Amino acid sequence: MIATAFAIPFMISTFSTSSFQNLTELTASTYIELIGFALYFNKDCINGQSIAKRLLKLQIIDIKTENVASPLQCFVRNIFCILWPIEVIVTLVNPTRRIGDRVAGTKVIVVNIPKKESLNYIQIALSLILGYGLILLVHVLL
Repeated sequence: MIATAFAIPFMISTFSTSSFQNLTELTASTYIELIGFALYFNKDCINGQSIAKRLLKLQIIDIKTENVASPLQCFVRNIFCILWPIEVIVTLVNPTRRIGDRVAGTKVIVVNIPKKESLNYIQIALSLILGYGLILLVHVLL
């Protein structure tokens, strides 16, 4: 939903033009759309919980230390959402850990009172920058 909200200006500008020749150019609305995707990949950065995980009382933790997963671990975990059809199959086979969890060394747990750790703003900023850079690179290459 977050990515879609940021993609709406891009869709409006694309469909309002009479030709589709400008699709390969990076416009301001394209940059805004890419910010939405970067935010999506970093949705769990704050205390290992997205808005939905907070509502469902779920939290992402580091599998080795059982502390809250770092923002970079959450970013790596969410990058694998690109492979969502494969992720769904893996999750159906093993509901506790998907591919992103295995690569990032994380798992999702149910918590009554979420573990709170101090926010590492540098890691959050770094993961947002990495997410934006990765999405921008993919967009330019495609």
